[in-house]
Amino acid sequence: MKPRRLFVVSVGKAAVRMARAAHRILGDRLTEAIVIAPAKAPHLPRTTSFVSGHPLPDAAGARASLRVIELLEEAGRGDVVLLLLSGGASALMPAPIEGVSLRDKQRLTGILLRRGASIMEMNAVRKRLSRLKAGGFARLAFPARVFALAISDVPGDDPGTIGSGPAIEDPAARSTALRAIRKYFPGEVLPPGVARALRRRPSPTGIAGRARTVIIGSGRTFARAAAREAAALGFRPVVRLDAVRGEASICGPDLVAAFEALRGRRPACLIATGESVVKVRGRGRGGRNQELALSSIEALSKCSRPTVLAAFATDGMDGPSKARGGLVDDHTARRARTRGVSIRAALDQNDSATALHRLGGLMAGGPTGTNVADVTVLVG
Repeated sequence: MKPRRLFVVSVGKAAVRMARAAHRILGDRLTEAIVIAPAKAPHLPRTTSFVSGHPLPDAAGARASLRVIELLEEAGRGDVVLLLLSGGASALMPAPIEGVSLRDKQRLTGILLRRGASIMEMNAVRKRLSRLKAGGFARLAFPARVFALAISDVPGDDPGTIGSGPAIEDPAARSTALRAIRKYFPGEVLPPGVARALRRRPSPTGIAGRARTVIIGSGRTFARAAAREAAALGFRPVVRLDAVRGEASICGPDLVAAFEALRGRRPACLIATGESVVKVRGRGRGGRNQELALSSIEALSKCSRPTVLAAFATDGMDGPSKARGGLVDDHTARRARTRGVSIRAALDQNDSATALHRLGGLMAGGPTGTNVADVTVLVG
C-alpha cells in the first residue's frame, strides 16, 4: 500500500548526506523534508534546512524542533514519516517540555559533559525533558506510520539511545535519569520545572511501539571494514567493540596493555570502538580522543616492539576542538622530555591539544559528514 504522503526528517551529523540519499531514491514521491544538521545543507527540493547547535542545544535547534512538531501534527492516517537519525541528533533537535526552558537544557547538558556523564546517562536526562525524545516523535506523528533508519554512534548500538530514541518509548529512563542527577548534581537544587519533569512517572501509550527503527551503520560497520583493510596490509586484525569506555585517561593505558597481551610474531592491529568520557578539571583545550592518546604515551614507551596508537572521532571533531584526535608512538615520551612537555601536567589541566601539538601528534580535523563511534587503532 502506497503512502498518501511521504515526509522525511533527517537529523544528526550525517543528516545532509542521508537527506540527499533519500531525495535520490524517493524522488517526486517525497512530499516534504526537514534537515537539521551542524552545517549548512545544499538546496534540496521541498526541503527546509536548519543549522543547529552541538554539543550544546541552541535557539536554532529549538526553532527547527518546532517545525518538526508542526510537520508531525500535519501528518495523518495513510501518511508515512521517515526519520533519518545519526550522531548528535539529541543536541541538534531540542524541544523542551512545558516548564523546562532551553537555558535549563543548555546548563544541564554543559554540566553533564564537564563532569563525565556517559552518553546513556546524558540521553536518559534528555528523554525526560523533551517532547520529541523517548518515543515523543512517534506519538506526535500518530496515526501516520513512522520508520526510522539510524546510524549508531552509541556503545552497544541500543536504538533507544541513538538520538535519545525519538521513535522508542523508554519507561526506564526515569530511574536512569534520577540516578544520573544524584551522581552529577549531589546536593544541588535544580530548577523547579526540571525537577518535576525528572520525577514525573511516564505513561506509556504503546503508540511508539508501532514505529520501527533499523540500524543501518555503526562502529561495528567501521571496525569490520578497517579489519579487512588491516588484513590486506599484512596485519593480524583484532576487533574490540565498545572497548573505548570509561575515563579517557584510564582507557588509553588499558588499551595499550591489551594490545601488548595479544601480540604474536605477526604484526598486529587492534581496532577498538566506543566512547570514553573526560572529567574536566582544568582549563586546557582538547577532546576525549586527544586525552586518550596523551594518556597512552608512557605506556607506549614500555612496549616490547615499535607501536603506534591513533585515537580519533569518526565525525572529524574531537570534543570542543578543531582536531580529529591524537597520533602517538613508542618514541613520543622521549620527544616530550626533549621538548619540555609535561604529560602529567597536560592531563591535569585537560590540555591535550596543546601538548599533542607541541609533540607533532595532533590529528587535523574537520567534519566528515557522519559519526559512528570513537575509534582507537594500535599497530605494531
